[in-house]
Amino acid sequence: MKAARVFEKELMIPTYDVGKEEKNPMFFEKRVYQGSSGRVYPNPVIEKIEDVKKDRVYRAVILENDYVEVTVLPELGGRIYSARDKSNGYDFVYRNHVIKPALVGLLGPWISGGIEFNWPQHHRPSTYMPVRHQIKNNLDGSACVTVGETENMFGLKALTEIRLYPDAVYIEIHTRVFNYGSLPQTFLWWANPAYAVNENTATIMPPDVTAVLDHGKRAVSEYPIAKGTYYKMDYSDGIDISRYKNIPVPTSFMAYKSNFDFIGGYDYGKQAGLLHVADHHIAPGKKQWTWGCGDFGRAWDRNLTDEDGPYVELMTGCFTDNQPDFTFIQPHEEKSFTQYFMPYRAVGRISNANRDFCFGTEGGKLTLYAARAHQNIQITATCGEVSHSATVGLLPGEVFEIEGVTDEADICLTYDGSQLRFSPQMVEKFEIPAPATACPPPSECQTVEELYLFGLHIEQYRHATRRPEDYYLEGLRRDATDIRLNSAYGLLLLRCGQFEACKPYFKQAISKMTVKNPNPPATDPFFYLAIAELLTGNRIQAYDLFYKCLWSNEHKNSACYYLGALAYAQGRWEQALSFAQQSLACGASDTRARMLLALSLKRLKRFEKTAEQLQKIREEDPFDLPSRFELQEDLSFLMGSNLTEITQAASFYFLLQEYGCAEALLSAWRSQNKENPLISFYIVYAQDKAHKPCHEEIKRAASCKNAICFPNQLMDIVVLHQANALEETALAHYYLGNLFYDKRQYELARSHWLASERLDPKFPTVKRNLSLYFYNKAHDPEKALSYMEQAWALDQTDSRILLELSQLYQLTGKTDSFLLELLQKYDSVMVQRDDLYTEYLRLVLKAGEAERAEQMIQARNFHPWEGGEGKVTRLYKEIKCACAEQLAAAGDFENAMKKYREALSFPENLGEGKLILDTNNDVYYRMGELAETNRDSKYAEACYRMAAQGDSSVSDDMYYNDNPVDYVFYQALAFRKLGMEDQTRKIKQQFEAYCRSHENREVVIDYFAVSLPDLLIWEQDINQRNREFCRYIQSLADRL
Repeated sequence: MKAARVFEKELMIPTYDVGKEEKNPMFFEKRVYQGSSGRVYPNPVIEKIEDVKKDRVYRAVILENDYVEVTVLPELGGRIYSARDKSNGYDFVYRNHVIKPALVGLLGPWISGGIEFNWPQHHRPSTYMPVRHQIKNNLDGSACVTVGETENMFGLKALTEIRLYPDAVYIEIHTRVFNYGSLPQTFLWWANPAYAVNENTATIMPPDVTAVLDHGKRAVSEYPIAKGTYYKMDYSDGIDISRYKNIPVPTSFMAYKSNFDFIGGYDYGKQAGLLHVADHHIAPGKKQWTWGCGDFGRAWDRNLTDEDGPYVELMTGCFTDNQPDFTFIQPHEEKSFTQYFMPYRAVGRISNANRDFCFGTEGGKLTLYAARAHQNIQITATCGEVSHSATVGLLPGEVFEIEGVTDEADICLTYDGSQLRFSPQMVEKFEIPAPATACPPPSECQTVEELYLFGLHIEQYRHATRRPEDYYLEGLRRDATDIRLNSAYGLLLLRCGQFEACKPYFKQAISKMTVKNPNPPATDPFFYLAIAELLTGNRIQAYDLFYKCLWSNEHKNSACYYLGALAYAQGRWEQALSFAQQSLACGASDTRARMLLALSLKRLKRFEKTAEQLQKIREEDPFDLPSRFELQEDLSFLMGSNLTEITQAASFYFLLQEYGCAEALLSAWRSQNKENPLISFYIVYAQDKAHKPCHEEIKRAASCKNAICFPNQLMDIVVLHQANALEETALAHYYLGNLFYDKRQYELARSHWLASERLDPKFPTVKRNLSLYFYNKAHDPEKALSYMEQAWALDQTDSRILLELSQLYQLTGKTDSFLLELLQKYDSVMVQRDDLYTEYLRLVLKAGEAERAEQMIQARNFHPWEGGEGKVTRLYKEIKCACAEQLAAAGDFENAMKKYREALSFPENLGEGKLILDTNNDVYYRMGELAETNRDSKYAEACYRMAAQGDSSVSDDMYYNDNPVDYVFYQALAFRKLGMEDQTRKIKQQFEAYCRSHENREVVIDYFAVSLPDLLIWEQDINQRNREFCRYIQSLADRL
């Protein structure tokens, strides 16, 4: 059997380019994305997709053996781009033959196809960014590529090894996630294979999956036969939602529970499918997502591919079973897991599967598929008195069948000391769970324990619209000495860069813990207080606190590391060596502890052992910067490493007080990458600590204000404060303002931005940021408008600032004619953005130029954000209806009716399709009126009957799939035309009742919101919006 092999080659793929990264920091504080926070800072967003594709060459990694061929694209997040079964030519993951991004990702561009690795949240921030990679042919005949990155938001690192073996069809994916930071973080991991679908495909869930849940577990459906309402679809007749053809609307569902290790997809037409296997104790997540088979879904298919058609996502979650569902990872902790993806044939619905085999009993026979070569496979299948047995050897990809085996059979495979079994008794029928409930407001929590748990949950799950501090502070109001609340709130302040403010809370927790016993069972407040002392330069106090953490086990690994680092910095290298060894005894894969060990050995002149340790790190983590720097490799290894990775490496040297090494590494990084001012500030810090002159480096940093750079790490605060202490610069203050605003320290942000403005009055982004502060936090719209106008005056090429200026003008009461004149004046900037262009169309239409608006909307290709659909399509309908009304007024009834009919469906250039639940009551009613005017009573009645259909309930009309209240109003008018006045009266009463019950209510954003339709930069009063909505509904009621 030939060895597997791996190699790199150039791959030409037609590609639709994306726009430039946004240079302004985006503070999407209340954006909801995939059920949790949609914050993007410190990452830049991209909001533009080009309409023309160009051939682009990618550096692809090819893995292949005799059975499968796999293509990996490190330039696109390290995703598996394609995976083909050589036995039948079947692409067992969806292959997209173009790279066609759409605005689906957290940061914008996202592509369909292949297997995407989503972490530390979904969708992955770096899904459309390059990552590091290394290929390797192994002695056992396997071949692998390792892809890795340090992500920017939380500083976590992931290494994913994608491996093929010579004697197997499966792709082995082994992932390690590291937290080299000083604070606990949370993450999830959803591998996201796309699977091509059609009329013949089905999702293959394990046989014990009887219920599925929506995001946040907010809704539940029976499975596979849905019998209720799910995603607003009525499945009460009993619909098999495992079949793509039966789901007409965008739909997510995640398995409630399963004791089996697999999920798959199968094409009954091609008798082939995709299978994923992983230990369900570590990988409980089993999810399907589809855009739906309706017109809306087909539009999204077109947005994402040219010719390859629809797909579903068969996501597999490790350390997570829902979205959102985040797990903690402690400082210096590693979490690892292994997944297997493979093709399979002939089996159909699977009874059980593991890495080596899958089998099922569809069609009254046992069908066994081998994923790896095995000899002497003993098979028994027993049903009552009937028993079948066989002993076979199978090669990878071979199928073996035994006739006469039914679903009720007990089946056992025994091979090479392993077993794979299935029995109907293994299928536990779990009760259908109730949907999740929201955390109550802090004032309604019964105990301080509840306040702690709910606050922790909101923090852990990164809730977009609730704040953990509200719970912690309410708990501390009730009991100011509570250990958990003091520790949790202190940690929250520490995360926010409040290094001094957090200390009293940790000290209070320690005081309560040690009131009777100096040896508490847990050491969280000791450890975090030590980190706070370290960040404020108090190394002696930190050392004593870290030592206390050795008295229990939860922080022993990290505490030993920090004790060793502090000892190293004092020149006590033997002690540093001892602590490093103790740390590694707790966590052998901690490369930072091993680097400390290596450098301690180096200081002790044990050079051979130093080299051994450095090489061990090189093998464990091929992308570790300090070890490769110490190995004196060619500096090209620094090329492509990101800002977080290099500043973390520099911070490691800072901790050891190896400032010369830090400066050398930072300078080397700068020689291989773009100029970056934060790197200069880090060099300033190293130079100052080494008592070297640093004025020239400060000047170098200050000259780079146009760089896209958004600091967010705690060490960034220390470095930037130090730079300002040496010599104030507008850029350092600007960076600190951004960092603190992101961490919700708004007054600190304001003071730094004002200082930046004082030092550089012509910095447009600072003016823009101050506008955000004064509108959103100081509630001073006049000052906010003044700052935004100044920002625009300083840079009239920035389409983002023009958008925000026009929005602010609208919020502060400027007339439509004023806004229209503004956008017309700067039309060359306005046309750069869909949202500005859409706003301009609205203004043109309101100005009475319906025909011009029609020409303009038909002349542009729009690219909607997922979750923000509906804006352009509603405007399109309004434009078509306005054109129809103008034609009708001129007596051209035929063309007027044609315009109304055009309003019933959407052209492809809008980028959106019609939802199956969209009843177009408004259009049909107007068509009926027009037919009535034209004395066509029969057609008028048919239109009125269409206008009377659909949902009559009133909703907030916030999301793209909400039933517009206007539809209900036109329903009522249609009922009147049809002589059904009682139905009209019922809707009028419903409108009035809604206003009475809702007008004075306190409105909050839905706790379980999965997405919000707008990327709002301005905070809006949702209670005022509710009052205006109620007044509008009352006006509709008055017209009935």
